[in-house]
Amino acid sequence: MPDIGVVGAGVGGLHLSLLLQSRGVPVTLYADRTPEEMRHSPRLANTAGHWVPTREREAQLGVNHWDELAPPVPVLNVDVGGGLPLRFSADLGKGPIAVDYRIQMPRLLEDFVERGGSAVFGAVERHALDAMAEQHDLVVISSGRGTMTELFPKIDERSPYSRPQRILQISACRGIDLGAGSISYELVPGVGECLLFPYLTVEGPATILYLSAAVDGPLPEMMDADLAGDADRAELDGVFRRVVTGFFPASSGKIDWDAFATLGPRYDIAGALTPTVRRPFAQLENGRWVLALGDVHTVNDPLLGQGSNSASATAFIVADAIDEDPYGFDELWVTKTAERMWQRAGGAVGFTNTLLAVPPAPQVVQVLAAASGSPEMAEFVGEFFGTPTLAWSVLASPERAQSAIATIAGPEALEAVARALSSVGAS
Repeated sequence: MPDIGVVGAGVGGLHLSLLLQSRGVPVTLYADRTPEEMRHSPRLANTAGHWVPTREREAQLGVNHWDELAPPVPVLNVDVGGGLPLRFSADLGKGPIAVDYRIQMPRLLEDFVERGGSAVFGAVERHALDAMAEQHDLVVISSGRGTMTELFPKIDERSPYSRPQRILQISACRGIDLGAGSISYELVPGVGECLLFPYLTVEGPATILYLSAAVDGPLPEMMDADLAGDADRAELDGVFRRVVTGFFPASSGKIDWDAFATLGPRYDIAGALTPTVRRPFAQLENGRWVLALGDVHTVNDPLLGQGSNSASATAFIVADAIDEDPYGFDELWVTKTAERMWQRAGGAVGFTNTLLAVPPAPQVVQVLAAASGSPEMAEFVGEFFGTPTLAWSVLASPERAQSAIATIAGPEALEAVARALSSVGAS
């Protein structure tokens, strides 16, 4: 029976540790903070929603504690502005939920410990890995910065962007009405995106207002990262009001601006990420191999909510690889496992990076136009978020998108899309 060390107590590290634990595999989880320290973090780390496949994995792990507590999100509403206004809705079934990680991650860490798991608290530095690798048969690194990530070289051909593509301003808010529960996704080509979705905080249900500004568009100069976490809320509230009323009319219609208010300094995010893919394995000076997982492997722009879900999915892939081939965690093993991980993680990367393109890629416009005219296509697009490998199989090229439209909505839908696009000069 192999002995596994897991560095990092985010989604990937916790799901991997809990799954190995459930299978009787000895595992030690190295967490930089205790559960109480996680709970009292002063800033919001992310606003990740867990799509249905991740929720199903959590049920398998017995950590689906928020199924009845978090606001359900059964519907996706999409509005596209600009020269080709489009609108459609998709039924998400059970739907995703979004829970503050200061609630969720410490509880999962406590689950692991209460079930007999071994946890070591404190930051793990790069220089400690050689000794750790001698202690365990395999070390999986699911969090780290600086010299830790430098172990894993960037793969240029899988990392098409050399700088951030979106500038983010995000807060949990009051005064937003999403009806029975939905994700509102409004896209204005060349400008950016505005997302609204339910979110469970320590203080109860709220709504995330997520502004994603195209880096070369008109919005970045209107946003202000320095306002995130500020105790005086008036200026930040004003930023949201000016941007949303000025550029995102569908979203603005869901907000009661007289009642609108951001929740407080603990519920803000501002900044930007450069999408990056790294080779997910490295050889240490002592000859042992380590494996990267989650954000150490792939950094996705959070626009489509793929990062945490990809980390969970690939954690299960790693656990299966450990089960199926425990005979040596050598170069052959890490190479084979990396290929399996990329089959899933690559779909999330391709899906996200394609949607970041400015102007929109032709296949994205084609699919959105088809979904606006075909309920079947709209439902199909709704599956993309939980199944990014499906999304990437469709959005990898205009030819694939056309084939999908013809298959799902019929040849007549493809003809209607072509007519609509030609009327506005798109292709």
